[in-house]
Amino acid sequence: AVQRGMVSIPVLERELELGPRAGSRLLRAGIRAAQTAAWSVPEHDLLGLVRCSGVLPQVWVNPELIAADGTRLPRPDLWFDDVALAIQVHSWLHHSRHEDWEGTIMRDGIFAEYGVPTLGFTPRRIDLAPEWVLARIEKVYATLQGSARPDVRAQPQRLALV
Repeated sequence: AVQRGMVSIPVLERELELGPRAGSRLLRAGIRAAQTAAWSVPEHDLLGLVRCSGVLPQVWVNPELIAADGTRLPRPDLWFDDVALAIQVHSWLHHSRHEDWEGTIMRDGIFAEYGVPTLGFTPRRIDLAPEWVLARIEKVYATLQGSARPDVRAQPQRLALV
């Protein structure tokens, strides 16, 4: 709902505080994720992991991407603007309908069409092997430094906070 601009984070927080505390753990985790501009708890977890890196620069969450020809590209879950590296979290849970999952795979192909390097991870891999995930991102980032950057413009996501 926040992602689609249907409700603001403060409104959700007020509703959550007015309701029962029991059984609200997942909702609270979702709101914490939304406050970082992440659209899912696994994205939020990956964001926290990446922010702990001593190697990686500031990462953007779900920015808007526009190719040189004006085409709007899919919003990557995480984005390193200096090297134009897109990071995606691919989750069956958040793409429960077949066409949602297929759309996710198709969006990854659009990044390739415009020369945007993309890494994909599952929530399970992020949870079970966070060190491996972070090391892979750091390695790909280091490899891309000094390479020609694709002609893609990025704008940080703006949250509906009120």
